[in-house]
Amino acid sequence: MAPASQYNRTSKFILAAVAALVLCACGGGGGTNGSPASNNPPVSPPPPTPPPPAPPAPPPPPPSLPETVLSFSGTPSVPQFPLFPAVKSSLNVSAIAFDGTRNQLIAAAVLKNNTTAVVGLNAADLSVIWTVATTSPATVLAVSDDGSMLYAGLFFESAIQQIDLAAHSTVRTFAVADPNSARGAFDIAVRPGAPDTVAVAIGTFFLIPISELPTLFVQGVAQPTTGQPLDGVSSRVAFLDPFNLITFDNETTAHGLEKFAVTDSGLAHVSSSTGTCCGTYVRVANGKIFLSSGTFVDPGTLKPVKTVGSHFQDSMIFLPGTNSVVGFFPSDSGTATSALVAIEEFDADRGFLKRRFKVDGSTPGTAPGVVMQMIDAVATGPSSFAVLLADDQTGFTALLSFDLSAVPALQQRTLTAQSATAENVNAMSISLPFFSYAYDPTADRIAASVQALMGPQGSSLAVIKPSDGTVERFIPLSSDPREVFVSPTGSIAYVNLPWENAVQQVDLTTGALGPVIQPSPLSIAFKPDDPNTIAMARGFAVAIYQNGVQTDSSGAFPGGSMPFTSKVVFNGPGEILGFDLYSTGASIQHFSYGPSGLKPVSTKPNVLDPFSGVSVGFGYAYGPYSLFDIASDSKVGTFAPGSTEFFFFGGTLLTSPVTGIGIGGVDGDMVFERLTQTVKSNGSLQFSGQSRIRVTDPRSAGGGGAPLISAGPSRFAMGLTRFDGGDGVIYVISNP
Repeated sequence: MAPASQYNRTSKFILAAVAALVLCACGGGGGTNGSPASNNPPVSPPPPTPPPPAPPAPPPPPPSLPETVLSFSGTPSVPQFPLFPAVKSSLNVSAIAFDGTRNQLIAAAVLKNNTTAVVGLNAADLSVIWTVATTSPATVLAVSDDGSMLYAGLFFESAIQQIDLAAHSTVRTFAVADPNSARGAFDIAVRPGAPDTVAVAIGTFFLIPISELPTLFVQGVAQPTTGQPLDGVSSRVAFLDPFNLITFDNETTAHGLEKFAVTDSGLAHVSSSTGTCCGTYVRVANGKIFLSSGTFVDPGTLKPVKTVGSHFQDSMIFLPGTNSVVGFFPSDSGTATSALVAIEEFDADRGFLKRRFKVDGSTPGTAPGVVMQMIDAVATGPSSFAVLLADDQTGFTALLSFDLSAVPALQQRTLTAQSATAENVNAMSISLPFFSYAYDPTADRIAASVQALMGPQGSSLAVIKPSDGTVERFIPLSSDPREVFVSPTGSIAYVNLPWENAVQQVDLTTGALGPVIQPSPLSIAFKPDDPNTIAMARGFAVAIYQNGVQTDSSGAFPGGSMPFTSKVVFNGPGEILGFDLYSTGASIQHFSYGPSGLKPVSTKPNVLDPFSGVSVGFGYAYGPYSLFDIASDSKVGTFAPGSTEFFFFGGTLLTSPVTGIGIGGVDGDMVFERLTQTVKSNGSLQFSGQSRIRVTDPRSAGGGGAPLISAGPSRFAMGLTRFDGGDGVIYVISNP
């Protein structure tokens, strides 16, 4: 089945504004001064304007801080998209489907004589095998599981044409709505084992698509649909099995999934689920429900299980033969000499990138740099697929065919560390496209979550020796990881898996995976004396887990307030601090924790710097700009760069009650300033730069930063990464 592309594509119009600059030249003749001749006495010219006084000399630049320079070599890597040829059809196609019985791709097309038809194509070379005329353009196609019947949705006729694929002849054409209603088939699914029975998503399109409850047709006769779904919008349909139909709402933000029981006499609503973002269609393959956003859905609960891929607003397909999710997205828009599409293949189980490449060459009717959209894609073999593309300006389409076995798979990367020493400072650089990292003080190692886009080593947790930069192991995870949190004792880590709405416990010593906790939190904190007890920030609540099982959750504070909590930190075994870093409230919250459980104690709003990060140490909560005393919940100091080359720090780290590190940037280099505490005349504290360490490395250009963290006594770590899988570097600096 294929989506009704004409009615569900988002059109993008580019308006070009041209400004005209009118130049007016004015002048005249006569007289030596260019003025018209006259009998008036000459006028003396005004006295010359004296030159302005010379500006005062600029003040001398402030003295530079003592600086140690550490240099690394390397070339920034960028994601490689090699060009590979595609088999292309010359047809102007509006919908596609696949006949697995005959290994034929079927396309709805407008032929050169301006007639419309469905066409059987050889899946390998897209050559035409047969043609059956249709009375109007088909906008959606569906093939029965036994390959006997093809259904073509004729939206403009409010009808469906049923075609015998063996005889290549029309069996019947039946109405799905009144021809004057402007309603038609958005989607069609053929009931398994019943080639004469189809479920149809019916809707209308004026300014926006609007669908209604699905209808079952048996030999062209409509059967009743009963029940009241939570979301009455059903614009896509797919049979889970002969007795269950799944529908999907791709029109509203509800993104509702509905399940209907199927009998010969019609459909009966069974269950609903909303908020399953996003996608344009729903498919069922190998018993798995798959949305084109890359999301797999549990068939029983209709809840998301996992999302795979990196471009979740673009369409993807599931290839059961290779257990892959393949995504398509525009490439080089506005700069290419032809319309290009980038293609990425991900492992469905772990989500790591397997292949990436581009379509070479232009598509029919497209202009240079035109953005291409995927209209539909279908698997045509274990590793092959066909994809229907259209450009946003003309509506012209291109039908392309690929076999992934012809495209080289990404290989594992060889990771080498570099070291640099200057004066008494030593640094290691570890090349790794990470997302987050944390330090394990028990075994002196760094745990870094590795992006899925790294390739076969992606979607993992890397264990790194900070002393020499060796990556000791990659611990495979079940999806693309994000934040990682490590216990102060016991070498236990929790890794956020947002595409599963879960966190995974990991033993860093053995690599064993422990409990999985859902839903995914905003922050995790470990009890200092017990690595199996954690606190989780869940927005308007803090939850306690022991050995992966929730044991407590916070309620309202005295007075009834329930502030938002985006980060939690244990301040000793008996107190938990909560922080609101997402709103202008910027509160600090105190919770007690002991044998009687978790108790909200106090909260104070408008304390922190809004929308900035926060760390805790040595009795302070602090961000890049300010220092707050935990005991009084009040601002007591600031951080100040020691020169005017940058005006504030991008991040700070306290290394003792009176010393710290601040990070800035100068000419593309990272600059770490050593900070020393001073007491100002008003009693407030200031941590100001006294000397600095400058790291110059071509690999760090254009990377996004991660927080400064302690990496052992007199040692800190800082990383830069590109979130397109191109490159990343973690620096570990020994700072005696």
